[in-house]
Amino acid sequence: MKKGIQYFSMDVDFFTDSKIQFVDARFGAKGIVITIRLLTLIYRQGYYITWNDDEAFLLAKSVGDNVTASLVSDVVQELVKRGFFNEELFNSFKILTSRGIQERYLEACKRRKTVEMDERYLLYERPEKIPNLHVLPLCTQNDGKCIRDVNISDKNVYISDENVHVNGQSKESKVKKVNKERKESKTVLFYLNHFGDVNPFIGAQLEELIDFHGDDEVEGALKIAVERGVRKLNYVKGILNSKERDANNGGYNNGARREVDWDMEPDELR
Repeated sequence: MKKGIQYFSMDVDFFTDSKIQFVDARFGAKGIVITIRLLTLIYRQGYYITWNDDEAFLLAKSVGDNVTASLVSDVVQELVKRGFFNEELFNSFKILTSRGIQERYLEACKRRKTVEMDERYLLYERPEKIPNLHVLPLCTQNDGKCIRDVNISDKNVYISDENVHVNGQSKESKVKKVNKERKESKTVLFYLNHFGDVNPFIGAQLEELIDFHGDDEVEGALKIAVERGVRKLNYVKGILNSKERDANNGGYNNGARREVDWDMEPDELR
């Protein structure tokens, strides 16, 4: 199935965007050229690219004009820092994408019969509004990060594929790690089963949420996100923050006390 697109739209305010102005201020015209090259690479492949030292070297070679891989990497780091690319996905999966890139990609693909997007990388907030969008669950990905075949119960941990390796770890070491986390937090288990792997970046965020809201509250928010089909940690944070605001207001809304049904809240996150 074809994923890339031949053309993409560019906002007329592209060069006055503060994110781009910072790149221009630090790296000059070379930084702007590198940024546009990155966008063409992304859209040629679809809505994201995997980023590593090899990609930096190849892009530098294609730009020429004494552009080095180090300069390309510095520009990418600046773009991530400024929010041009999504920082969470960059740190977790080493990919370059953004909500804006995905929105423009989906708009360009609206006439296609089917558009497939990886559930782990999805930043578009209302996938159910795109009729031809098929969100691929974790277990259909074939890049070593699929862990939906891990069934975790109170009694055992079962990994279906005998040869499965997760993040370079053997099945045995993965089981030991999961068993250790299971004793520490049922929320981590729920995340593993329904959202994906808990890397150090995700783990730190979960720990912070649990410390602030408590295990039960965070697990409840995770369940709401799963029921709504939005398996993103930022969405879970929004649910928890909305609930916290309501609690701080004493359960009142516009002067009238109301009971909160968290299966329906928060509307603004739908």
